[in-house]
Amino acid sequence: MPICPDSTPTETMPHPSRYFLYGYFGIGNFGDDLLLYSALHNINLLSPRAAFFIRSHGHLNKPDAFSSRITEADFETIHAKNLPRPAKLLLLLGEYWRWAGKVDAVVVGGGTLIHDRPYLNATALLLIFLVTARLRGCPVIGIGLGTKTIESGAGRFLLRLLLKVFTQINLRDRKSYETCLALSSDNSRVRLTSDLAFALPWQARSLTSAGKIVAVSLVDYMFTPSQATDTALAALARSVESLIDKGYAIRLLVLQQPDTAPGVVGDQDCLTRLQNLLSPSARTSCTLETVEASLDSIERAYQSVALTIGMRFHSLVLSAMQGIPFLGLAHEPKIDALCEEFSMPCLGFNSITTEQINVGIQQAMSKTIDMNQIRRCHEEALKNFEGWTAS
Repeated sequence: MPICPDSTPTETMPHPSRYFLYGYFGIGNFGDDLLLYSALHNINLLSPRAAFFIRSHGHLNKPDAFSSRITEADFETIHAKNLPRPAKLLLLLGEYWRWAGKVDAVVVGGGTLIHDRPYLNATALLLIFLVTARLRGCPVIGIGLGTKTIESGAGRFLLRLLLKVFTQINLRDRKSYETCLALSSDNSRVRLTSDLAFALPWQARSLTSAGKIVAVSLVDYMFTPSQATDTALAALARSVESLIDKGYAIRLLVLQQPDTAPGVVGDQDCLTRLQNLLSPSARTSCTLETVEASLDSIERAYQSVALTIGMRFHSLVLSAMQGIPFLGLAHEPKIDALCEEFSMPCLGFNSITTEQINVGIQQAMSKTIDMNQIRRCHEEALKNFEGWTAS
């Protein structure tokens, strides 16, 4: 599955288009990096000489094919200043105005960027930036966007305002689509597409290459001291040990790097906790694999994998794209939605038992990925980039 091949510039375009990409880029997260690469690749097909201005949270990994055309926008320096909130907001408004004046269009996505409490500030700042962009004459397009469950009145109010600002908003899953559809005053601008990862050029592996490896992904922020996850982790450890007893090796996938932003612990810590719950002999059958958004890294991560057990959404997406069955451990709606889409078993992580996991593993291993559904997801994901242009 090639990631972001370079494209030859088209000399007939007299001027490059200029795009501002707004998302959680530069936080060392595999999924966000993958979505960024997909956006760059597909926008490049629309505008082969495009210049990209990207909001960076601090550690932006620039793909080689586009690095010379990327300018980083650093808002985080302002967020880190020890200033009263009104002063910070004024500084941010100035930066928003400056950066919006440099571009022809603002592209928001993908991933879950629209939040409810307790993260309404992030949604409010997104709204302010997009209003600034519209005041400067820029169209605003959402691609592969997801929303958290929006339950508060303040959250619904902000989402209603956001939907008025978007020129077009493409939602990656049905739940997000229905949430936005219910609150939008102009449904013609709201479309259901698919996750941006499916918009990458892809090639399914030979299904005969499956081996005796089970891949596991966990989510770092679910294992903070305030979260009651020890029981669930212990249940998962017992199931993992049972798999090892049956001759499987375990590949622990690290999809979030540590220390990339304030409060980011990284996945290695919780995966190591899982490994330490195993017997000493079982631990030797586990390996940690850091996954990056590159062809070589993805191939290494999924080589000889027979099953993925995952909390990380994009570990399951990549598993599906490789034709590998999976068991979802749901901690947010997008996991449930993906499992339902591919008829794969799904368990609520905080309430799981070893017996439920073992049954889920058996169910997943008895199923196959419908590659026609993968093709449909690919076609739907490409619709994120249809019907709009910056020029």
